[in-house]
Amino acid sequence: MSTPVYNLNHHWDEEIRRLRIQHNFFRSVTGGDLPDPVWEHIKQLKAPKIADIGAGTGIWATELAPKLPDTSVIDGYDIDVIKFPDAKTLPGNVTLQFGDLFKPFPPEAVGKYDVVHVRFLVFALKKDEWIVAVKNLSKLLAPGGFLFWEETGQYSWASSPWSEPYYQWVKLESEVGIQLGRDPLAPTKLPSQFKEAGLLDVAERVFPTLHHSSTRPADEQPGLLIMAQSIAGLIENGTLKGRYTEEDVRKLVDAARVDVEKGAAINANFHWTWGRRQ
Repeated sequence: MSTPVYNLNHHWDEEIRRLRIQHNFFRSVTGGDLPDPVWEHIKQLKAPKIADIGAGTGIWATELAPKLPDTSVIDGYDIDVIKFPDAKTLPGNVTLQFGDLFKPFPPEAVGKYDVVHVRFLVFALKKDEWIVAVKNLSKLLAPGGFLFWEETGQYSWASSPWSEPYYQWVKLESEVGIQLGRDPLAPTKLPSQFKEAGLLDVAERVFPTLHHSSTRPADEQPGLLIMAQSIAGLIENGTLKGRYTEEDVRKLVDAARVDVEKGAAINANFHWTWGRRQ
């Protein structure tokens, strides 16, 4: 999360709106907050303790809080604290604080959590950082606790029928991802990385999103929103210097939007991966 490969932190109003739409979209795809084995574990606990890594605006933690006992604790961590809402607006059992998954967490957090939840780090991690992240986050688990990771991956980004401007962006993201050191196979390696980190009962569920995408208007399409935010970020940080201008971005996104309005649906497979500490 502290690496220079992340390119979505800019134009804050648009980014916060994108995060909200993205959250609601993928929650409608999965139909829930947690896999059944993780829920079953939580229900056995009188005061479950949960960490939310990459908490962003805190929307996941905030929506989960009323579904848990009043005695529960949800600690959200993110390197970008500017996204955090006013603490006074959060449920009483939710706190949001700075946290960098590549640096030591407070000693009192080690071995504390019954569930460690992670989401959407595909734009933030380099290829060799995924296993490091899994191992570091596993240290936060209490005995029997679950690491639960929600993620998408570039390998699955597609449209049907074909949208030339959308695939132009996917090609660009692929080239830039390799340049920045991202893993083009992420998150498909997570199950094996969970096992390498010593987690047990590792399982995965993959949700295609094409049908859900086909039912949403263009301005509520996460694929279009992240396309615009990503390219604009790459221009802003100089990665696309001399290749794209802000006007080029607008034209490309507008062309993809037209294709969506004409019936093109955008797919991004959504992965749930979970495993348990012994």
